[in-house]
Amino acid sequence: MEGGGRVKMEEGRRISSGSVPADKKNEGVTALVVVACIIAATGGLIFGYDNGISGGVTSMDPFLRKFFPDIYKKMQLPPDSHTNAYCKFDSQILTTFTSSLFIAGLLATFVASHVTRAYGRKPSIFLGGVSVLIGAALNGGAVNVAMLIVGRIMLGIGIGFADQAVPLYLSEMAPRQMRGTLNMGFQLFVTVGASFASLTNYGTAKIHVWGWRLSLGLAFVPGLILTLGSMWLPETPNSLIQTQGIEQAKNMLQRIRGTSSIEDELQDLIEATQTSKMVKHPFRSIMQRKYRAYLVMVVAIPMFQQLTGINAVAFYAPLLFRTIGFKSNASLMSVALIGVVGLVATILSMVVVDKYGRRFLFLQGGLQMLISQIIIAVILGYKFESSGDGSISKGYAYLVVVLICIYVVGFAWSWGPLGWLVPSNKGGGRVNMEEGRRISSGSVPADKKYEGVTALVVGACIVAATGGLVFGYNNGISGGVTSMDPFLSKFFPDINRKMQLPPDAHTNAYCKFDSQILTTFTSSLFIAGLLATFMASHVTRAYGRKPSIFVGGVSVLMGAALNGGAVNVAMLIVGRIMLGIGIGFADQAVPLYLSEMAPRQMRGALNMGFQLFASVGFLFANLTNYGTAKIHVWGWRLSLGLAFVPGLILTLGSMWLPETPNSLIQTQGIEQAKDMLQKIRGKFSIEDELQDLIVATQNSKMETRPFQSIMQRKYRSYLVMVVAIPMFQQLTGINAVAFYAPVLFRTIGFKSNASLMSAVLIGMVGLVSTILSMVVVDKYGRRFLFLQGGLQMFISQ
Repeated sequence: MEGGGRVKMEEGRRISSGSVPADKKNEGVTALVVVACIIAATGGLIFGYDNGISGGVTSMDPFLRKFFPDIYKKMQLPPDSHTNAYCKFDSQILTTFTSSLFIAGLLATFVASHVTRAYGRKPSIFLGGVSVLIGAALNGGAVNVAMLIVGRIMLGIGIGFADQAVPLYLSEMAPRQMRGTLNMGFQLFVTVGASFASLTNYGTAKIHVWGWRLSLGLAFVPGLILTLGSMWLPETPNSLIQTQGIEQAKNMLQRIRGTSSIEDELQDLIEATQTSKMVKHPFRSIMQRKYRAYLVMVVAIPMFQQLTGINAVAFYAPLLFRTIGFKSNASLMSVALIGVVGLVATILSMVVVDKYGRRFLFLQGGLQMLISQIIIAVILGYKFESSGDGSISKGYAYLVVVLICIYVVGFAWSWGPLGWLVPSNKGGGRVNMEEGRRISSGSVPADKKYEGVTALVVGACIVAATGGLVFGYNNGISGGVTSMDPFLSKFFPDINRKMQLPPDAHTNAYCKFDSQILTTFTSSLFIAGLLATFMASHVTRAYGRKPSIFVGGVSVLMGAALNGGAVNVAMLIVGRIMLGIGIGFADQAVPLYLSEMAPRQMRGALNMGFQLFASVGFLFANLTNYGTAKIHVWGWRLSLGLAFVPGLILTLGSMWLPETPNSLIQTQGIEQAKDMLQKIRGKFSIEDELQDLIVATQNSKMETRPFQSIMQRKYRSYLVMVVAIPMFQQLTGINAVAFYAPVLFRTIGFKSNASLMSAVLIGMVGLVSTILSMVVVDKYGRRFLFLQGGLQMFISQ
């Protein structure tokens, strides 16, 4: 919770040992506080359930047989088959399924941090719940690995938002004397979720064929509780002071404390808020020597919480038990036992945390985990040896289960709940608790509140940026499709015959995909896109950004329908042309829209949303190809037809999008532009920005020969940049790499699935790099990134 002028730094130091007394008796524990904290803490239920359910599901035979048949075959081998015990579950796709939730959760905290700070705790909790609902629906209804992974990503986003907002909400709602207990409700619900997941898996394992769907789909329940509950939850007084004002915060504080005598606490909150606003460079402040202990703790505690290995144990426990000889039901029952033990230990921790202190529990629990892990490692190493070819007796197997229970107990009463509690209670003076919480999750806040970053701007920019999704998906999907045997055998049989030749057939590796028709299919999108930009430029200028985005979306819908239903090469090429027209209109209008909607200080980051969505689309395309490649005969149709989805988002979204003030000045008038500018900038003054737009519009109207003007010497550097940068962007060869990566990997010897998986890896790397670029672009500047990235590409090529 945010400390204040009366919350001394020395008091903050005592938080870590649990010795802070309740020195103000006016803080009551009302029914509203208890119920609100219980509902909010269901965010932990989501994390625990989704973390616990996946390991059990991946040990179920029907699930493995459907999505991971190679692993299923290994699991059916007898114990004396000399199969490496360490490698039975060795699968990059299974690892992607596992880790996608955590990667998405990590990345989501960057957005969740800003939403939580700028709009309140409730919106973050609501968004987390909605994301979980979507993820649960996708996973429960999954028909291929791609759907599974996308579902896990949505669950990860939901968990990222919930993990960011819920501990903060609990700390801010709870009175001082119960802050430890109520904040640990989050970890309690994590443990309840994990226990419920284990029991669910044990039950659904007996439902053959579709039991795993029930396990994954039941994540919908905690997601629904969190979503509906967040609509009822009261906002915290801390958040209300920041977003609405002191009066609203005062009323809420009286409500949740059950007394009108809340002046001391209210004054602390006001002083803390005013102090935090006065700090121009919060990160420079917390680097000072006097705050170093706090900085170390809020970074180190969450980091070491992860390094305890609890997520690996939570996820892989069923797989470990199957590996050491338990049958499917027995392994799931063992995991359920671990969940119950962890739940009891968490409840015990809630009872003793404010009595014995944080430090004691950290040290005791950490030592307990360390010793149990060492003994487990010695047993497995001794019985399986380094080769993994050994076997383990039932006695040793049961001993491993007991040791893991001891490990989980150690985590559940120490690093589990305290890893959330301590960072979210650090605070005082100039270093407020929110900063510590964001640092610990890797989410770096801005040095100041961004003027004009309203919900409307964020929503509009996200919808518009799906134009990048269209580009990324269609750029990434085609290369994978052209490496699929059913697609080649239907439309390009000559190439398919070359691909079936043995490696020693002396076929020129450079010419396996040598076909003018295939080249036409490939290039028609880019040629159509280039030509479409000439028309799109006029439409965007004369009629506005929205019409161009709408035309782009409709063209993509038509192209996706033609390609998905193609019966000959002509339909394929016409479909690609329509897609190219759609991309040409979107590429012309969307970056311009983003630049004009974004406030100056966030223009770099929001404009790069287009590239971010392009990277997301590219990654999704490769994941889709990997999944549909397993659907013989018609899988390629699904890959090409799914371009309909981003096209539909763009088309429907463009109907809702507000027009930009720049466009309104040109097409409707100053009053309409002023109203829109006020709408998208919120409560901030817009006079200076409006005047700039008016002057710029008047100057542009005075230019009767714009092309003659930009040839003048004073504009030459600008002209060179706006021509040269897009040209050199194309000359980097990125489109060739994006399109032909699967083809290249097949040419150099990878099988179809391996080549598609390699393309997926490239997409994931590109997505992470784009997000990193959005974070640093306004800090390090465009020139540095151009030079560094260009040199990196040049050397690697």
